[in-house]
Amino acid sequence: PDLIVITPLIGLVACSQIDLLRSALRRRIATAVMVWSWDHLSSKAIIRDIPDALLVWNEVQKQEAMQMHRVPDARIIVTGAQCYDRWFGRVPVRTRAEFVRHAGLLDERPYVLWAGSALLPGTPPEPGIFMRWAWQLRRSNDPAVRDLQILLRPHPSRMGDWSDDAWRAVGNIVLFGGPPVDDRGREDYFDSLYYSSAVVGITTSAFLEAAIVGRPVMSFYAPDLVPEHEASLHFQYLADAERGLLTMASDLEEHERQHAEVLAGPPARVLRRQRNFVRDFIRPRGMDVPATNVVADGLERVGR
Repeated sequence: PDLIVITPLIGLVACSQIDLLRSALRRRIATAVMVWSWDHLSSKAIIRDIPDALLVWNEVQKQEAMQMHRVPDARIIVTGAQCYDRWFGRVPVRTRAEFVRHAGLLDERPYVLWAGSALLPGTPPEPGIFMRWAWQLRRSNDPAVRDLQILLRPHPSRMGDWSDDAWRAVGNIVLFGGPPVDDRGREDYFDSLYYSSAVVGITTSAFLEAAIVGRPVMSFYAPDLVPEHEASLHFQYLADAERGLLTMASDLEEHERQHAEVLAGPPARVLRRQRNFVRDFIRPRGMDVPATNVVADGLERVGR
């Protein structure tokens, strides 16, 4: 081959891609590694064998590559996040009324989407955290928050965590959605984001997709979530008060008050901050420039 492209290369388990990269380097075949996830370079492993090109999303990842992995500046190409191109400019395939019936919600009143997380080892099971959050909403003095419908979307890799159905006790909750890996799954996923009043979770890439769709993205701090939040470098990019994506609450009481504000109409400052994050983190080459095109151009240059 003229070029070997590898992703993700580094991970939490042993990977034969490392041997593939070393073999290609020894044979003087051009190599490129593509960053696929927002925490790719900051939470997995160290790149020890340097490819001819490392394709990163943004300037943040470029700095991570240089400082953490010792990848030379000249070998880094900033492309934007090609894996999110599919959500830009997309429109729903159903009306809101049609989606509400499809998902099994009671009626067309507002709903909040809880987007499940994969979670790091040692983090408490997500259903317990979800139940604390949901009961906080149900006890609210604000009827708009108290009666808010909840669309629960477990992480595809953690469906078994929700099998005991204990979450049903909270009331007015619908579990909905599968992996967005085919047309039907992506339609369900996009529509659940698009028609929600807000997207809430612990730490998930759904935050980025919700921001692209233009929905408020929210989370909250808690003592048992320190490994996912304060101790996670990649989470800090999302939680930064000035340039980050998330509307963070110090506790569930503050989070409840933030919900009331969002339901009254998403504050302009929140949506502006989220748009700026999408521009800087996901589409740094231009909001109208698909990252996939930049990736393709970069791979052609490396191959030549």
